[in-house]
Amino acid sequence: MTVVDPHSHIRLALHAALIGGNPGAAYGLVRELMDEGVTFEAVLFDYLAPVQREVGSRWQQADYRIAEEHAASATTETVIALLAGSFDMDEDAPHVVVACAQGDTHSLPARMVSAYLTYLGWRVTFLGATVPAADLGAFLADEQPEALVLSCSLTANLRGARESIRAAHGAGVPVVAGGRAFGASNERAAALGADAWLGDPRQLDDLLRTWEPNPAVAEGDVFDSGDHEMLEQLRYPTVAAAVDALPPPETTLAAGLAREDVELLWDMLATSVLVADPAIVAEFITWRDSFAPGGGRGVATRDLVAALREALPIEAMVAHTYLDLGVEMAGL
Repeated sequence: MTVVDPHSHIRLALHAALIGGNPGAAYGLVRELMDEGVTFEAVLFDYLAPVQREVGSRWQQADYRIAEEHAASATTETVIALLAGSFDMDEDAPHVVVACAQGDTHSLPARMVSAYLTYLGWRVTFLGATVPAADLGAFLADEQPEALVLSCSLTANLRGARESIRAAHGAGVPVVAGGRAFGASNERAAALGADAWLGDPRQLDDLLRTWEPNPAVAEGDVFDSGDHEMLEQLRYPTVAAAVDALPPPETTLAAGLAREDVELLWDMLATSVLVADPAIVAEFITWRDSFAPGGGRGVATRDLVAALREALPIEAMVAHTYLDLGVEMAGL
């Protein structure tokens, strides 16, 4: 039996309003949904979030420009902030802080979680994107919330997430990690020291009300290969050598994209070593090749990987291993 979506016309109109950067129209459509009985939770996670995912997918396929993707994100944030501002916040309610990992500029998922927790009756402080770990730690030490809810969208920013988690634990505050960068299980979050991981934000309220975290124990379980600091020192000379080893670019734009992608591949490789997960390298290779056969960014992905492999110093044996494992997993 075919299930008919009674709000399909609103979904289409909402997509158009977000892409068009029209928060007034988008807010009106969301209010219409809620007037028809759609819960605030469903508005966030069944309407706004899917539209944003579709926008991101269509940007990746070059159907949308970066400007349109940014317009949709900014408009969605505005609508969520307007909705969340209508909820009263009890000063005596349990307090949580919601923030993005150090270096992570994608604040929309954290904004959604912040609004959702406010709706459920928590006292929420939303700190937004790319909060420096030192400042975050000082703030948490002063406020002593029940928890830090940490969002991370880009895998390359998991290194910043580690610093954020360390800072929170230094203040005695436990951490719930979430976001696309952590993958589909708790393994990356646990390797970085998070006290808990959630793939579904709708489970967050139950977790926060029932868990018994121990930041000292979580911090003691952090994975440390001993190679990450060495890789940080090798980053700039290795990236420069890999760029020099690439086939000559045809245009200035292609040269810029090639360097950008070498740097990103290096960041993914360093992150895979940090959390002991070569799938991070495989995910990057798959993502890059999704643009077009061979990468579609001026240099074939195979050539990009070969250049970095050639530039990697012999002493970075763990990085060599993770690079080769990632390539094998991606089928490159």
